[in-house]
Amino acid sequence: MVELIFVIAIFGILFGMGAVALGNFVTNQALVTAKSQLTQNLREARTFSMTQHHDSKWGVYFNTVPEPDGLILFQGNSYAGRDSSFDMTTTFHKSVTFSNINLAGGGQEIVFDKRTGQTGDSGTMQLGAVDDSLEISVNELGIIN
Repeated sequence: MVELIFVIAIFGILFGMGAVALGNFVTNQALVTAKSQLTQNLREARTFSMTQHHDSKWGVYFNTVPEPDGLILFQGNSYAGRDSSFDMTTTFHKSVTFSNINLAGGGQEIVFDKRTGQTGDSGTMQLGAVDDSLEISVNELGIIN
């Protein structure tokens, strides 16, 4: 009987450690996926602007309200003046948030110029989840790192 209790206790400890590891893995994967989605949306907006898709500028708005955080790929000179019928929304996993947005324009959007793909909204966006974070930067030429 003592052996059975001992075995059950060991299984309980192993199960608890596995659950924590799985939770950390899921959160880390959500952060990596969000970075990929952000990078993809920025590149798509820049490409649309450079090819003058619908003869317009394109941009990405960093949506922090309501939760969960996410992105809106939009057509127009600004998010406020966009044509919302072209909006493409991406929502992050609930564990991922924008922990810092630091853009030259001071706002929450990056708009790329037609033909050149340059932007006056260069800067960095930081995504965070629990104890980890990833940063994406866009320079004045519209190059995404």
